[in-house]
Amino acid sequence: MATITNEEDLINEFVKAHSKKHKNAKYNTNTGNHSKGMDVEIDDGTTTIALEAKNLSDSSRSAGEFHKIFGQILKGRKLCCNKKGTEYGFLFDNEQRETVIKYFKEIEYTDLITFFTDYDVKHIFFYDSVNETYQDCFAEIQQCIS
Repeated sequence: MATITNEEDLINEFVKAHSKKHKNAKYNTNTGNHSKGMDVEIDDGTTTIALEAKNLSDSSRSAGEFHKIFGQILKGRKLCCNKKGTEYGFLFDNEQRETVIKYFKEIEYTDLITFFTDYDVKHIFFYDSVNETYQDCFAEIQQCIS
């Protein structure tokens, strides 16, 4: 697949790649309709992971779009799956990794870590459309921004 140009493609391609490794997981996607909760919900029977997807391909609006992800986590917790054991996170296109890191670095580190801790944010996925794979880079991002 070529460059991801919208969130719906990002979500659908990520779910397709994720489901190859996690055959028993159940997926719920809310593409194009944020009023229903998080963009992707993955339930493997023991843990639910709820993700907010963001495509930052429009560089003129990317900073504002990036910062919306925090509000979407708060909104999503209320709407979809604020149950014990739910972990939250973000999903980005791998081609936007440097931009994402730059935006995370602009936030005060202690504020970011407090948000991650208080709201059970434990995942930052990057989907690689060239190789049709994904990687959870939460620990790498934490280390990079500290």
